[in-house]
Amino acid sequence: MASLFKKFSVAFKGFILAFKDKSIGLQGIISILVILFGMIYKFQMIEWMWILSCIVLVLLTEMINTCIE
Repeated sequence: MASLFKKFSVAFKGFILAFKDKSIGLQGIISILVILFGMIYKFQMIEWMWILSCIVLVLLTEMINTCIE
């Protein structure tokens, strides 16, 4: 159990470290604004699925790009 906790803590630290990067942090802020916009305009479930999928894909590709750089 302790080993599993250690693995998740290391992964979480890496995730926090990634958001300290300027471009990923900016895209994270824009993602939050898009989510707030969706709450205000009461998006349908299918719209939420597409928006959240796009947000995840953009953030993941930016993290991969940062690792490569």
